[in-house]
Amino acid sequence: MKKSRYIEKIQKLLYLARRSTNEYEAANAINHQAVSGTAQGRIPK
Repeated sequence: MKKSRYIEKIQKLLYLARRSTNEYEAANAINHQAVSGTAQGRIPK
């Protein structure tokens, strides 16, 4: 039961994140790209 509640919380957070502004989503995508790029040994442009 606790696990399903935890999943519901995560889904709610994901839902709120999807509803966020385009500016926030763009910044998040750029940040993710930079992190994954450096993690793979490449310097992001």
